[in-house]
Amino acid sequence: MRYKAGFLAISIAALAAMSFAVEIEWSGGTGDWATGSNWIGGSAPSTGDGALIKTGTATITGTHSVTQGVFGSGSGAVGTVIVNGGSLASSGVVHLGATTNSQGILTVNNGGTVDLTKTLYVAYNIGSGELNINGSGSRVTINAGTGNTLTVGRNNGTTGTVSITGGGLLTTSGTVYLGNTANATGSVLIDGQNSVWKSLGGTFYVGNTGTGTLTIQNGGFVSVAGTITNGAKGSIQIGIDGALAIADGGSTATNLDEFYGLFVTGSAKNITYWNGAGWDDISNAVLGTDYTLTSYSDGGKDYTKLTVIPEPVTSAFWVIASAAFLVYRRLSI
Repeated sequence: MRYKAGFLAISIAALAAMSFAVEIEWSGGTGDWATGSNWIGGSAPSTGDGALIKTGTATITGTHSVTQGVFGSGSGAVGTVIVNGGSLASSGVVHLGATTNSQGILTVNNGGTVDLTKTLYVAYNIGSGELNINGSGSRVTINAGTGNTLTVGRNNGTTGTVSITGGGLLTTSGTVYLGNTANATGSVLIDGQNSVWKSLGGTFYVGNTGTGTLTIQNGGFVSVAGTITNGAKGSIQIGIDGALAIADGGSTATNLDEFYGLFVTGSAKNITYWNGAGWDDISNAVLGTDYTLTSYSDGGKDYTKLTVIPEPVTSAFWVIASAAFLVYRRLSI
């Protein structure tokens, strides 16, 4: 009897310590997140509530926080959240495309911010998901410790995409998966000057057992402070003026073999670069002509940075430009 009483006391204490979030569901259609009538029950979610947007589009321009988020749920459903200059924080897991054949989209632009303290799943279960971060000042920060921070394409049949453009910033604290399971696909594009992804720790999987693609171009930049693994179906594409920096422990790589040596042992050597006509294996590139290897430091960490060199302006271009200028001068006289 004493045992039962003690067990009951422990159970009651455990229940008292738990918090149960109320999940507030979007009523569908397009509207402002803050407008209560856009949510079933007449009130927008607040701190302590979860947000469920099965289908429809919610736009955030103010400041909002939730305990979890599910955007895109139900066969054929598309759930979209646009953080347009506002901010969204979540203390729990966020799913984009949570159920079979659903699609979830999170777009952050015009200086909008998203702060998460648990995992973000971009395409969770036989569906699709998109994360778009666009424009200077627009950022997504996932500070979920060193464990699973971001998964792009989690389960079999999922397709997840991340796009960081126009000076957007993504910061992740721990392990990242691009293409987590055998038939999952995860693709990330970092495109444009000052478009940056900072991976601050954990393992960075480009194709865990699925298909993963990391494309960096036109001034885009990715830094990996933890370890990086390029799987058998993983691909890293570095376009013109794109750069990838990997922590090197203070010893800068001086050639391609040493740079590949910064990857986890057994990683596939699947880096390609843009040679002006198409993607080519970087082993065919010339160090100093097609790409550079330089030292880079940030946050007390030392890295080796591989940058694909922009193509020089050809003499043919100057001939055409000169001819055009002469024609202009004659027409102007």
